[in-house]
Amino acid sequence: MKRINDYFIADTIGNSFGTVTAIFMILTLSGKGDKSDWKIFAIIIPGLLLYELLNLTGKTAVDINDMIATIIFSNISAFIYYYLLKKYPG
Repeated sequence: MKRINDYFIADTIGNSFGTVTAIFMILTLSGKGDKSDWKIFAIIIPGLLLYELLNLTGKTAVDINDMIATIIFSNISAFIYYYLLKKYPG
């Protein structure tokens, strides 16, 4: 049987979009919309990584690919957020 290499996209899609959703949902609920929102990022990102470290539902306790996806998509979310904040100041 031939395997298709999808570069772990199928394996990490939940963490990828879950990270974006968690960040923007919490930022929306906080309602501040200013430059000090980096503090919220500083709380959310380690929290998501800690959750991944404590996740015992998978085959292994720690899935390094999920942690990498969390870090990558956290950075993408921060870039998008601060770009939009600069482009459309509140």
